Amino acid sequence: MTKVVALGAKTVVPMLDLAVRDDQDHLVAPNAVTLPQALFEGGSEVYGIYDGSTPAGLLALIDFAHDAVKLQTRETRDTLYIWRLMIDANHQGRGHGRAALAFAADLAQTRRRRQIALSVVPDAASALPFYEASGFAKTGRKTDGELELTRRVRSPEDRPIASPVAALGSARSRLKPSARGFPRRHSAPETPHWGLSETALGSARSRLKPSAKGFPRRLELSGSKIPYFDARTTHATLLENAPSLPTSGFSQKNRPPPAACADRQVVPCSPHMRR
Repeated sequence: MTKVVALGAKTVVPMLDLAVRDDQDHLVAPNAVTLPQALFEGGSEVYGIYDGSTPAGLLALIDFAHDAVKLQTRETRDTLYIWRLMIDANHQGRGHGRAALAFAADLAQTRRRRQIALSVVPDAASALPFYEASGFAKTGRKTDGELELTRRVRSPEDRPIASPVAALGSARSRLKPSARGFPRRHSAPETPHWGLSETALGSARSRLKPSAKGFPRRLELSGSKIPYFDARTTHATLLENAPSLPTSGFSQKNRPPPAACADRQVVPCSPHMRR
């Protein structure tokens, strides 16, 4: 398992024993050069790459947002620069390089940098194909004779726009199927209806008696019956004929005249009455 850890006083010495293959010597500076240089390179950070607990490589970064960094032409503060990346000859081909790039990308995203940059020697034995396969692209510029490559870093604000098909699939996943398997209703929590508060609505529901088909037909309150109770029943009618029903949240519009409520035994509910 690859680990990338910042170097300290006790972990820096083993890095001096790491080396690339002989045919790669001209592609990256040895750690014995990189470590002292990092002391004088503003904004530099040096990390050890480990295979478990065994040193396997070195990663040196420069955060261009650091105040000590003096930007050159076309360099920007929103860049995390991979200054040196080397993997020991005995640990190459095991994914440590990819893990180091992933670490740099995560670090850049955490710090809200917009891109990662690096440079490679234009040589047949260089790691150019490796970097291009990892998402880096040539900028067409050169730094100290080396090819410059950059890779954009996705920030938390860069959220992909869902396609209509994906959005429809997400909505379908929240639908409850009927007996025939066709979506009938959304599973989102019900909201208060008819202007009732949650307390009043819950109290009214608790006194509803379902019919044989499961649809609420009547409401029993204090011995009186209101037949054919449905969603079109107005609150004013309930309020006049069911004094024990909680009044919180009921509308006072369209209250029927007292004469219409003289007989409190049975009061029909007109389907045309609206709130």
